[in-house]
Amino acid sequence: MLMTDFGVGSVKFQDSIATEPRFAFRRWYEAWVEGVNLGNREVWLPALVESLRVTDLETDELDYNGFIRYLTTPPKQLRLPNSTVVLEDNLYIVRGTLEVFTSGDMIFEGMIELVVHDVGMRNFKIFDFTCYPHFRISGI
Repeated sequence: MLMTDFGVGSVKFQDSIATEPRFAFRRWYEAWVEGVNLGNREVWLPALVESLRVTDLETDELDYNGFIRYLTTPPKQLRLPNSTVVLEDNLYIVRGTLEVFTSGDMIFEGMIELVVHDVGMRNFKIFDFTCYPHFRISGI
């Protein structure tokens, strides 16, 4: 079994993002990834908008329900070793590296771009999830 630290590693923020929003976003981002890794749907599911589209994580585009199935059947663990967060048109854009594991085996590695919107009171929602795979095993 491959040994790795799952979760969020280094997160860099655009200088124009104030301190309080940085802390709030990082707490949310880490909690979302930890929720996925622990299989706690009550934590990670509310962060997804129902119109979500996930591109290039699998061979076919995933919709909201497809992404939920992907993360839960079988359960996946995420590792995001480095991310950069910028603010564009009031949207948080997260760019970085994503590694996805199931049963300790890596099934995806590549770059990602998440579009996240603060819909009010530090309530962050993922609107778009685009992957740029370097390595992908589909159908798992």
